[in-house]
Amino acid sequence: MKNVLLICFLSIISVALTAGCDSSFLDSRLASGERTPSVDIYGAPENAPTLNLFLTQDDYPDKSLQAAQLTTSWSFFNEDGTVTGYEADSMHALQLDDYLYDVTLKLDGSNGVVEMQFSDSFPPEYIYIQLWEVEHAYGGQDISDLEFKGEPVVVRSNSFDVTNKGNDYVFEIYAKWENNGYSYYAFYLEIDSEYAVELGGVRNDIGLDLDIGESIKFTNVEIMSAVDMVFEKFTDFTGCELTHLWYDEEKSETFINGYMTSGRGQGNGILRKNVIVLLSNFDVDSSGGDGSLNPNSTYYDWNWILVRDNESDSWRVDDWGY
Repeated sequence: MKNVLLICFLSIISVALTAGCDSSFLDSRLASGERTPSVDIYGAPENAPTLNLFLTQDDYPDKSLQAAQLTTSWSFFNEDGTVTGYEADSMHALQLDDYLYDVTLKLDGSNGVVEMQFSDSFPPEYIYIQLWEVEHAYGGQDISDLEFKGEPVVVRSNSFDVTNKGNDYVFEIYAKWENNGYSYYAFYLEIDSEYAVELGGVRNDIGLDLDIGESIKFTNVEIMSAVDMVFEKFTDFTGCELTHLWYDEEKSETFINGYMTSGRGQGNGILRKNVIVLLSNFDVDSSGGDGSLNPNSTYYDWNWILVRDNESDSWRVDDWGY
């Protein structure tokens, strides 16, 4: 495996120092646009936590990877009461270029979940993740030209979602331990472009506009699983063409209120957290579908109510309409 060049490594042994950084460090870094240096995975300070990533994806093998360790400031107490501290610097994630070969996860399908496991016995108190979308893995787009501030990634406990949108991604993970310090990590997510093109082609052939929106309630995997169930159910709508399908959390919660108080959710025992509502537009041809729909018409904001028995169960369409 290649080693990242120009690693600057400074160790300060048996001196009194303050671990980590103050809470404003990350905010000032983002505001200033500073390109924080990075550290090679094999040049990490002694005792600083490493980060292992575990990718799970439906219908494809699970995968794992040790992320590259970036800028790190780490300190710990010795038995004699003194403190040992380490500082290490190198390149930013967007300057790693071909070194990303060594820290690449391959997403085979449309989405997956990445679990983070730190080697330290205590999890970090704070995690911030950002990503950059790139057109090609290596030897294509010059990732060093990308804007410094990436797209924030929603972190749920010790995991986050990854989605195949047709391009690859560079991820940077910042983790902070209040009593010891902080570390940056990086990895590269390579998507299966052939699968993405095939998937997009099928949906584009029917003119579908798909938008899963933002959510603090469900993961992208959970929402896409609900989308798949709506696709399956819509095959029963003969003479109809689905043109737009989307998830809007605010509107979904409004429909769930009605479902739980005056709809089928009143007495079926389903918990609110196990209900999701998708919205859609679709066209009806001259046949009027099965005869219950208006011929040569368009239906807007048609909702699909999906339920599951628990968080590990599959979605099923329980109701639809207005």
